[in-house]
Amino acid sequence: MQTKFLEGTHGTSMSRASNIVKIKKFIPSSDGLCGKGVYFWAINNSLDFAKKLAKNWWRFSLKHHSDVFKDDYDKGLAVLKATIKPIENEFYDATSDEFLSLISIVAEEKSILTKNDVLKLRAALVDEIEKEKNVKFSVVKIDVDVPGKSKGEVAPPSFYWIKKQAACYVVKDKAEEIIQDIELIEA
Repeated sequence: MQTKFLEGTHGTSMSRASNIVKIKKFIPSSDGLCGKGVYFWAINNSLDFAKKLAKNWWRFSLKHHSDVFKDDYDKGLAVLKATIKPIENEFYDATSDEFLSLISIVAEEKSILTKNDVLKLRAALVDEIEKEKNVKFSVVKIDVDVPGKSKGEVAPPSFYWIKKQAACYVVKDKAEEIIQDIELIEA
């Protein structure tokens, strides 16, 4: 059974975007806030906002993670848009009130106080829920921090102050085939 289609944006270098469009496939990151996978800014009601998030992620990565694009021949900005088509029982919303309540209770019980430990707990709880439901999630929706000010900048982008976190779809490792309709929407 197919669930509703999800749409997201992905900011990367032009070199990588050209290759992704050519082969019609993303290569999952080796790590991330929810493990290995491909990360997309969720297009909820505004493609423009999701594009801004993708651009900002590329900008921030270029300045703070110089090794990310070090071997790319064209490090310039590229924003990709894709449709994600998960099977209904393989989608998990870790932004739901139910999940946020659960993580809050467990964090208090375990006296977890740091952001990094809460992020680790979120990933561990998603893994536990997979085991309980006897399913492997292909997509997990999470909230992630919007990158702010970079070194040498006077201020972060204005939309950082509007929403410091935004929804992100994580297409888990080995589920890349559910990413379809990949298109370059800005270069």
